[in-house]
Amino acid sequence: MVDEILPYPCKCGGVLKRSKTSVEFFGIDFGIKSCEVCAKCGSEYLDDETVEEIEMELKKRKIFGLEKEV
Repeated sequence: MVDEILPYPCKCGGVLKRSKTSVEFFGIDFGIKSCEVCAKCGSEYLDDETVEEIEMELKKRKIFGLEKEV
């Protein structure tokens, strides 16, 4: 499989490639999902569909929007 190089750069200026990553958030395993990975800084960006799936599950478990009170 050849990495697909995306036509837009990472915010650091590096090249973005399509990839897969294991997604875990607040201890919830969402499995292997598609993402974009920067070849320069290593940042991983999830697609909107995956982010929406994570948000819905967190809302369902009533842990969405938790923040520390100051």
